[in-house]
Amino acid sequence: MAKAKSTRKPGGQKGSKGTTLAKVDNPDEVIDLLIDRHTLPKGVNFKAAGYETRQEIGMTISHFVTEYRAEVLEDSQGHRFTATFPEALKRPVQ
Repeated sequence: MAKAKSTRKPGGQKGSKGTTLAKVDNPDEVIDLLIDRHTLPKGVNFKAAGYETRQEIGMTISHFVTEYRAEVLEDSQGHRFTATFPEALKRPVQ
């Protein structure tokens, strides 16, 4: 099924607060990109004039698993007694 055509113009709408990613002060990794000196004009002297920077923000997704083990005791007649799980844990995995 096709999406209904919108009457709005593309891009941010009037009154919408836009956001832009901001550079961080201390990136986790810095890679220096050097000019291939063979591509520069011959016979000209150059001096270092600083750097231009761009940052790429990547995300690492990980998970942290906590296993709860409810102790089970059994009496001499075979009746089992199990410790109580936390209230929020209703299923074996969630």
